[in-house]
Amino acid sequence: MIRFTINSEGTRQEWNRMRRHEPAKESPMDENRIENSLTSSLLRIASDPASIGTLHEILGGFCHQSRNTLNCMKMSFYLAKRESGPSTLAHLSELEPHYQSVERLFDSLQTICRPMVLTPVRLPLGLLIEDRRGAWESWMREHERRLEVIAPNETSVGEFDPNRLGQGLDALVSWRADAGSAGESAQLSWRVEGREFCLDWTEPTTQGLDPAATKDDRAASMALPLLARVISAHAGQLVLDVRDGLRIGLRWPIAIPKS
Repeated sequence: MIRFTINSEGTRQEWNRMRRHEPAKESPMDENRIENSLTSSLLRIASDPASIGTLHEILGGFCHQSRNTLNCMKMSFYLAKRESGPSTLAHLSELEPHYQSVERLFDSLQTICRPMVLTPVRLPLGLLIEDRRGAWESWMREHERRLEVIAPNETSVGEFDPNRLGQGLDALVSWRADAGSAGESAQLSWRVEGREFCLDWTEPTTQGLDPAATKDDRAASMALPLLARVISAHAGQLVLDVRDGLRIGLRWPIAIPKS
């Protein structure tokens, strides 16, 4: 389940349109809009097993054909590069980052839409966070940002798949490190409430809320759909709240229901 709490009028209209299954308004086609529409669509179906299964079948063939086409183009440019003079080498080299970006996008799409089988183990949630904390803080520092990790007073123990959950949290931190404002800090906190894990990511502003508006890696726009898929597989929910800054809340049961 995914729940949105929005106060920005433009963002509110976009999410409402998305939830009503209405087509986007006509506007000039650009890469940011394409990726934003894709992200919105994936968020809408992330907690719907039937839709995810259908999309996985469609994407399997699409990505395979697209990769074949991409590889043929790369081979053609490679041969042209060998036969060309030095004046064209720079132009051909500029294409490689675009190829890599498209391939990362395919990888992200297939990761989100393929069947997500969990291997839950009973662990302290803090153990997973501390294991990845160093990498997360390093990513934030690279973008002149700071991550504040706030641990609970009591150990939070329950069931989760550390690999899947770690993958989703890695995507979240990578996206926010890149998309947020330089000099701005973020907070990560977690706890157990009743029979649920509760994990919150908070920032004072909503800079870079559009997942497509990342500066370096366009595949980072898939962070929210991937995280939503992971939490949905844990029988939980993702809450996106921008009423006062940015809060991304994750909730899932400490004892995952047997499928």
